[in-house]
Amino acid sequence: MKAEKLICTRIIYSESAFAELVLWRVPKSPAGSLHNFKYRLAFVVCGKCVLRYDNETGKGDHRHFEGKENAYQFTTPEQLIADFQQNIERWHHILCGAGPVSIREAARRAGRDVKAVHGDVTALLNAGILTRTDKGRIVFPMMR
Repeated sequence: MKAEKLICTRIIYSESAFAELVLWRVPKSPAGSLHNFKYRLAFVVCGKCVLRYDNETGKGDHRHFEGKENAYQFTTPEQLIADFQQNIERWHHILCGAGPVSIREAARRAGRDVKAVHGDVTALLNAGILTRTDKGRIVFPMMR
């Protein structure tokens, strides 16, 4: 069996945000994975990749978010895409368009620990994806 391309698409969310999805069925499992799929799904905002799911050879299934890499439990291609889309929607619905917010408010909206959000926001500020107002509030870019 040859590798079969299942998905290769780019979804435009706005002038500054898009997602790229590439998924292949391969003859044998990539090193580190327990399934016969090779994939990379990336979400790019303002020219920076802010979210990526992939199964790089030897590393297995994992997710990248601003320099942090976490294991990902792959079950099916459909669930992979659903999880990826859920992360994008969470970014948009919870944080984008809310106007300037404090880190504490961003954590509350995201339902996450303030310290963890502080680390993520700092990385996104350093990457130039987020901006701060003169009063120190965080501005999340609009996607639509």
